[in-house]
Amino acid sequence: MNLLIANAKNGALCIGGVAIAWLVFFKLNSLFFSTFEKSHFINWVFIPAGIRLISVLLFDEYAIVGLFIWALITSIGMTTSPTEAVLISLISAINPYLAIKLSKRILKVNMTLGGLNAKQLITMSFFAALFNCLSHNVYFYLVDPEHYEWFSCVSMFTGDFAGILIVLYLFAFTLKVIRKSVSGSTQK
Repeated sequence: MNLLIANAKNGALCIGGVAIAWLVFFKLNSLFFSTFEKSHFINWVFIPAGIRLISVLLFDEYAIVGLFIWALITSIGMTTSPTEAVLISLISAINPYLAIKLSKRILKVNMTLGGLNAKQLITMSFFAALFNCLSHNVYFYLVDPEHYEWFSCVSMFTGDFAGILIVLYLFAFTLKVIRKSVSGSTQK
């Protein structure tokens, strides 16, 4: 019973952490990259896409729930209906999971992410951006084919890929600083 409670607490922390990270990076994206916004859902630089990737790499299925929660909250004011908000949020939350699972299988990355290199991370980033832009844009086309622009797919891919690379670089830099700090404090 204690193990079940501990697992539930860990799951809730992962979901909450992912949801908060999504919100923070969504707000930062609005603050720093609003001039690159093409539409409510398409940016030439979209750093929350990096949160999607890292969250899925670290927390697997828990990430889907956290990503869905805040994608839903952030999309409610941008959509025409609650159904559309749910569908767009599901696409946003499930795609990185599918992209990472597929690319981990193709690249033969182990479950602990041991030995993960830059080439593999960039490949995963590419798949995540590709899955996201294709599925969102197919949805947008199906909803309103008369007013849809296929160039939006290129914009979304570029924005997601750029955002993922920015967040991966910041994540790697942060890990390097933490490791240096920890190794420096253990040597004293």
